[in-house]
Amino acid sequence: MMRDIRRDYGISIPYHQASAYGFEVGCRPMLFLDGTHIKQLRVQGVILAASALNGNNELFTVAYSIANSETYDNWV
Repeated sequence: MMRDIRRDYGISIPYHQASAYGFEVGCRPMLFLDGTHIKQLRVQGVILAASALNGNNELFTVAYSIANSETYDNWV
């Protein structure tokens, strides 16, 4: 399943087994990728997230990462 995500979306997502299983059995086969910037005095960076919609139209977080900037290399 994760090979399909890599092939279809061109990204590789680090994941936990529970998140992969939840995505496979309970979510629609579509990923939403988003990033939000962290702007504090001491901490700067971005939170990158891959989410899907479950059967109740609720967001299900498949994977997330904290990076120093939103670049192609950080998504891959």
